[in-house]
Amino acid sequence: MWASSALTDGKNLNKKREKKEEEEKEEEKEEEKEEEKEEEKEEEKEEEKEEEKEEEKEEEKEEEKEEGGKEKKGKERKKPWSNGALSVKDQSMLASEPHKPGMPASV
Repeated sequence: MWASSALTDGKNLNKKREKKEEEEKEEEKEEEKEEEKEEEKEEEKEEEKEEEKEEEKEEEKEEEKEEGGKEKKGKERKKPWSNGALSVKDQSMLASEPHKPGMPASV
């Protein structure tokens, strides 16, 4: 009798332990699923932020182009020789003109 009751008690304990283990595994799976969902949400938020930043940059570029175009129309274009050097055309004009008193002879 003692032996049979001990066996049934042992079997019952094993079954309870197995059930607990299965429940724990299921809980872990559910937790993993929840974590994955949270990670996906975070990734989506990050992607949205990046997209917004890119859109803002594009808008800024477009605004700069529009403003830049307006400014260029109003302003005179800078000449490459504005740093003090004379253009080829100006140099040829100076070379063909006779020397004037009070002006340097060569440039």
